[in-house]
Amino acid sequence: MQLNFLDIRIYRDFNNDVQTTVFRKDTATNNLLHAKSQHSSTLIRGIPTGQYLRVKRICSTQTEFKKEADKLYQRFKQRGYSHNSLKTAYKRALEADRNQLLIPNKSKETNKSNKIIRFIGNYCSEQKEIRQILTNHWQILEQDNDLTSVIGTKPTITFRRSRNLHDQLVHSHLSKNVKPTWLENRTKGCYKCGSCLACPFIERALIYQEHFMNCKTSGVIYVMTCKCGKRYVGKTKREFRRRILEHVGDVKHRRNTSVARHINEFHNGSLEMLKFTAVDRIEPTMRIGDRQKTVAARSAMDLLAKYESS
Repeated sequence: MQLNFLDIRIYRDFNNDVQTTVFRKDTATNNLLHAKSQHSSTLIRGIPTGQYLRVKRICSTQTEFKKEADKLYQRFKQRGYSHNSLKTAYKRALEADRNQLLIPNKSKETNKSNKIIRFIGNYCSEQKEIRQILTNHWQILEQDNDLTSVIGTKPTITFRRSRNLHDQLVHSHLSKNVKPTWLENRTKGCYKCGSCLACPFIERALIYQEHFMNCKTSGVIYVMTCKCGKRYVGKTKREFRRRILEHVGDVKHRRNTSVARHINEFHNGSLEMLKFTAVDRIEPTMRIGDRQKTVAARSAMDLLAKYESS
C-alpha cells in the first residue's frame, strides 16, 4: 500500500513500518536550471546542494536516499553540471543529519524582524562589478545617521532573471497588429445596446472614441457626467452595464461612494442626473493581469481633457 502526495511517496516496508521516498509523476520533465544559464554562479552551485538536501529530507532510509540521489545525478548531468560539483553536493547531503533537516529554518523568521534594504535589478555579466562597487562605497552611506539604522551593515543585492531570447521572440498573447477586413465593425463611439436596464443612463458620443462600445463592452474607461457639470472618471474590467447599475444601486441605497454622495446631497437622489459615456476600451486579446494594469495606468485627467475637448 502506498500514497502519493505532492513530491512524497508514503508506503509500508516489509516490517510494516511507514517509510517515505521521493515521488515523481510519469509525465515529469527534467526542468532543472541549465548549468550554462545566465544566472549567478553562486545560484548555479547552490541548486545541486539544495536538491540533494531535499532528497535527504524526504527519504526516510539511507537506501532510498542513495537510490533517488543517483536518479538526481543523472538529471543534473543532462543539464550540464560537472561531476565534481555534484559530488560535493551529494557528500554534504550524505553527511547531513536528517532530523535537523526536518526542523523548520528559523533564519527566515529572524530576517523578517530585521530591516533589510535590498538592491534588486536584472542579472547581467557586470554583476560582480556592481556588487564590488556597492561594497567598497558602502561606508559613505553609513556616515549618514538616518540611513545607518535602516540599510544594515552590508549591501544586500538580489538579481532577477534578465530577458532572454525566448522573451524577445515569443509573446504569450495575441498581437493586435492585424489588417482590418470588411467583416469588422468600423463604427466608433459609445452607443446603447437597446435591451438592458443600463441603456437609459447611456449618453451617446461619436467624436472622441477610437472603438465601438456599448453597454455590453467590458474593460472600459468611462465618464459619468452630472447635469450640474460635475464629472467622474471610472474604470471597470467587467461589462459596462454592470458598473452603471452598481452606481445606480449606490444612489438608491444611499451608499457611501463619491457618485452616490453627490447625487443624494445635491440632487435629492435623482437618477435622471446620471449620464455615462465609455471613452476608451482595452483590447480583450491581452492577458487578464496586463489588461487590469493597462486600465489602471491610463491617465484619468488626460481622458477627461480629451472628452471635454470633443
